[in-house]
Amino acid sequence: MPAPSTLSETQEIIQDNLDYTLFSWSKQKGLNPIAVQRAEGVYLYDYEGKRYLDFSSGLINVNIGHGHPRIAEAVYRQMQEVSYVTPGCVTRVRGQLGKKLAEITAPPR
Repeated sequence: MPAPSTLSETQEIIQDNLDYTLFSWSKQKGLNPIAVQRAEGVYLYDYEGKRYLDFSSGLINVNIGHGHPRIAEAVYRQMQEVSYVTPGCVTRVRGQLGKKLAEITAPPR
């Protein structure tokens, strides 16, 4: 586990994000974000070592938890092929995922 940082390092990380990035689904002023240093399973850890239960990870893409070895390996393999394309493009794996999701979520016929 990385050593906890000083409060000034944490404040610098937060301030850089407030000054130079946009926060989706949020107002842009008056935020008090958590500076996350690492994640493991269902937990996030800040630079002081405080642990938070990550209730929001499932909203987008980490509902299996952080750092799962099989997922990390699959992401690594995919990144070797293509890491991102605009919404107007398609990839083989995107079509395969859509097909698989349709198979397992489609109502019975």
